[in-house]
Formats: sequence, C-alpha cells, structure tokens
Amino acid sequence: MKAIRDRRTMKPPSVSTSSPGSNAMPPFPYNFLYSIRSGLAPIMYDPNLMGTPIPMLQIPESVMAQITTDMSSGRESSKFTQDGKTFQQLVAILPLRDFQCAGSTDSEVGWACPQCTNVFQQEQLLKNHQRLICQGCDSVFKLVQTHYQCRACNAKFGAQTEFRVHCDTLEHQAAREVFLGRTV
Repeated sequence: MKAIRDRRTMKPPSVSTSSPGSNAMPPFPYNFLYSIRSGLAPIMYDPNLMGTPIPMLQIPESVMAQITTDMSSGRESSKFTQDGKTFQQLVAILPLRDFQCAGSTDSEVGWACPQCTNVFQQEQLLKNHQRLICQGCDSVFKLVQTHYQCRACNAKFGAQTEFRVHCDTLEHQAAREVFLGRTV
C-alpha cells in the first residue's frame, strides 16, 4: 500500500485568506524572542525594542522588589535611590556641616512597560516596543531616581558613599564654607 500525502494546508488565523494564492508571511514571532532569557537570546535581540528586564538593572535587590511591587499595584511610578538607601540615612555617615550642604533631586531614568515589566532608557523606545510587541498596553510606568546633591558644589551622586567621598575633597570643603556663610 502506498502512503498518501495530505495536501491540505492549515493557515494560521493571522494570515489573510482574502487573496487565494498569495504568499503572505506570518508575522515575526517577537513573543518567542521575548521569552528567551537575554543571556541566551540570539543576535537579533535588540534591547531598544525588547527593553531590559528589571533583574538586569544595576540596582540592589530591594530596589528591584520595590519597582516590581509599585508596578504590580498599579502605581504610575517608582521613586528610589541607586543604592537603595533613604536621604535621611545620609546624616548618619556625614559630619553635620557636610549634611547641611546636602539636598536631593529627582530624575526620570527609565520607562517600563506595565505588561512585560521591561525597562527602556527613553520613553520613545517604550512606545515603539508597545506598538510592536506589547500591543495591548499603552500605559507608561516611570522609574524616578533620587540623586544626592551637594548644593555647595552643584554636584549630584547616585550613592551615599560617592557623596561621602566627595565631601572629603578640598574643593568641597572650600565650597562648603562659602555656602554656609563662612569664607576660607
């Protein structure tokens, strides 16, 4: 008995059947690429299109957890410091005169897709991602980083240890005295 080949073709529902005989290509499986871990992703993986997963960000795990919690609870943004500490904790590591020069300033540093939770460096990159990959989502989750600011020197730092090192410099010490009203 000879085998009979089934010549019926099954078209995926996304392919239009309006023009018989057309060679319409099915859409590229972006969701497949998205599901691959970034370390195993093929060369085609583009972080500008796919974003950066939260665990790949260079922040402490406590900040990652805070961002994830804020996003899953429907908030519009998450405010954090790069080192995961609070501004109030800065007083414990600085002399009072240096702390009097301290301030904080906020900057939007990332935009995340609430659907897949990946982070983008520019809001426009997130919008492109949502147009092509996460098509059912158009909301934006903002990552707002608080920087430690030396008001005497007009300098910003991501971590308290960086601020502390700055306070030990001669340039800061001279600027601090001028800022606090004492001339050197």
